[in-house]
Amino acid sequence: MKRIYNLLSILFLSLTVLLNAQITPAEAVARMGRGTNLGNTLEPPTEGGWNNPAAEESYFDDYVEAGFRTVRIPVTWDKHTATTAPYTVDASWLNRVEEIVEWGLERDMFVIINAHHESWLKEDFGNPAVRARFDSIWSQVSVHFKGKSEKLFFEILNEPRTGDHEGLTQVQIDEANARLLGIIRKDHPTRIVVYSGKGWASSSDLMAAVVPDDPYILAYFHSYDPWNFAGESNGTWGSVSDRNAIYSKFDKVRNWADQNNVEILLGEFGAMWDCDYNSRMLHYATYVRGCLENNFVFTVWDDGGWFEVLQRSTHTWQDSKDILIHTTLQSPDNLTLSVVDDSLVQIGWKSGSEPYDTILIERRVNDGAFEPLAGTFADATVFLDSLSKQENSYTYRVIALSDTIQHYSYPAQIYLPLTERKPYNGSFCKLPGVVEAEDYDTGGEGIAYHETTADNIPGAYRPNEGVDIEIRPGGFQLTYAAPGEWLEYCVEVVEAGSYEITTQVASLDGGGIFRILFDGKLAATLTAPKTGSMTATSDVSARVQLEAGEQIMRIMILKKPPFNMDKFIFSNVTDLELQDLEGFTLYPNPAGDRLFIASDQSFPEASVSIFTAGGTLVRQIEDFSMESGLDVSELASGLYLLRMTSPQGVMNRRFIKD
Repeated sequence: MKRIYNLLSILFLSLTVLLNAQITPAEAVARMGRGTNLGNTLEPPTEGGWNNPAAEESYFDDYVEAGFRTVRIPVTWDKHTATTAPYTVDASWLNRVEEIVEWGLERDMFVIINAHHESWLKEDFGNPAVRARFDSIWSQVSVHFKGKSEKLFFEILNEPRTGDHEGLTQVQIDEANARLLGIIRKDHPTRIVVYSGKGWASSSDLMAAVVPDDPYILAYFHSYDPWNFAGESNGTWGSVSDRNAIYSKFDKVRNWADQNNVEILLGEFGAMWDCDYNSRMLHYATYVRGCLENNFVFTVWDDGGWFEVLQRSTHTWQDSKDILIHTTLQSPDNLTLSVVDDSLVQIGWKSGSEPYDTILIERRVNDGAFEPLAGTFADATVFLDSLSKQENSYTYRVIALSDTIQHYSYPAQIYLPLTERKPYNGSFCKLPGVVEAEDYDTGGEGIAYHETTADNIPGAYRPNEGVDIEIRPGGFQLTYAAPGEWLEYCVEVVEAGSYEITTQVASLDGGGIFRILFDGKLAATLTAPKTGSMTATSDVSARVQLEAGEQIMRIMILKKPPFNMDKFIFSNVTDLELQDLEGFTLYPNPAGDRLFIASDQSFPEASVSIFTAGGTLVRQIEDFSMESGLDVSELASGLYLLRMTSPQGVMNRRFIKD
């Protein structure tokens, strides 16, 4: 009986040891699932001192509900640690970090804490006192978190470089990894510790580092490749070669990891929110697929700002979340959108290697929510959406169902412009009156406007169109006007006659030139004044003759420097002759090839317009010189009206061209 009891005791103890055994890195990677970062939160000198409020427990509910199983919590210890020995870490800070860590552990999440930023260390690592301070920080952290769940990991140092400073050398990072690992192991002999290489912790930095001789380590690297796209929002991304460059890099890391018997964490990746939408979504999907193919665990970078995934104030998610959670190796890929016959959208995709049960298409109109659009056959790779209407932005994603798994494609977006012109507010703008510069006609590129760049850079108004519009006090204004661009407006002139056009223009330097035409006929050429600001406007005016009826007014940009336009104000001029200045003579009259204006006064800021007898503008001369006269050699024979406009008034004279 005693023997049986002893055997049972041994079995019980063995089972207890087995159940309490520390998780290995391989087991951890298999269980950590998809991960995120609680970035820009515990890094500033005061929690909530940057673009986010203090951390809230509700964020962890959001993480779990979304499907994240791991959260990396970047922590900067510098401002909470004494600068003289024994370099005591503030107990309230340790307790606050512990509180946030527990929010994750209580929800059965894996949690990673680290030493983030710490520029004081990276810029002066050769100083023994600096190294001693960092050693003390990790010693105190280790003691404080002793006995915590095995799902808490320690990451030694984030990106051992800072700004323009090169940070730790290869020798220094190898030495630091070994020394800090030894300090942690005093209290945590089997807790998983995460380490990296030098620099910005790139994959090549990791593979160049010495691999610590320890069975409970996890190697990490970061990747925002290519930086000019993901970190600077330049251009588009997603060609076959673009994606293969990421896959090739991941393959190299996998091969290196296999040779060195280590597991891999991709600790940070992402693309800034103002990158091209379709490129950004594909970028996230490529990184997730690369991690899945190579058995890397990942924690996407979420700083609540440029790389935001969770909108913390509203507890809602950016589109990248579904990519991070629902992308699988069987997800539909290579999503393509194209317009067929003006209002028909074709969605194409590449299927996974395993058969699907069925395929669902979801669609979002403008800023609405994704809604089911249709189902299609399991082997389909194309779908036509015939329900689309023009002048909307449409976002699509394909969801393939197999067994109980939903394989999401990344979303892709397309804009359907109008293919016919319409007044922006539904009716022609009546003149006299005010035409707001941002209320150009609908119809899209090449119909209602022409832009030299496709993006609406500020995106403050009509964001799905290419015209650059920004907010100004009391409304909006056209901005970044470039030579060759134009906009058109449906206007109705109530009564034929003479009108004054006053354009409100803002320009730092002045000198930019634009032209106003009606039904293709030149009405005025104006020069933007110098206002010293891109929001403080000044008026620039011209007198024009307009015919009655519905017309198309075109604003054409001719010359830099840049200027902004707010509105165009049309007012009647009842009798130009009543505003005439005295003491002017035109000679010779009739004129041959050249016409002069004689006066005993000087008008250095004058401009000259020449109209036919029927009121059509045929010549516009800015910065007119009375000494040089006017070249009228190309005018046809007949009667003309010459109008000189200056700050002193208006002079109107008729002349005959031989």
